[in-house]
Amino acid sequence: MGTLVVSEEILEIIRELGFADIREVLVEHLMTEILCRISDFQQEASHFEDKYGRPFEEVKSQYEKGQEDFEFYDDLMAWQFAIEGLEYWKKRLEELKSAI
Repeated sequence: MGTLVVSEEILEIIRELGFADIREVLVEHLMTEILCRISDFQQEASHFEDKYGRPFEEVKSQYEKGQEDFEFYDDLMAWQFAIEGLEYWKKRLEELKSAI
């Protein structure tokens, strides 16, 4: 693990903001960033579920049985990316929580 050198000015600001130390700032920032990504992916996945009125797997199955439709395919790929991103960042959040 590397060492981080932080100036006294920055440490003073950290304390003024109510954080105990730089580690707490870093963990809080990471959690906030991960939660934002989870929220973004959740909104994207919800958008497609609302649009198609069914869960991803059902819509994917319908696509695989039907004729090729490029807009439908693009939606399906974006939806799948959102689901995978959501699961990935949920996993990373749990890893972060277990590391602190």
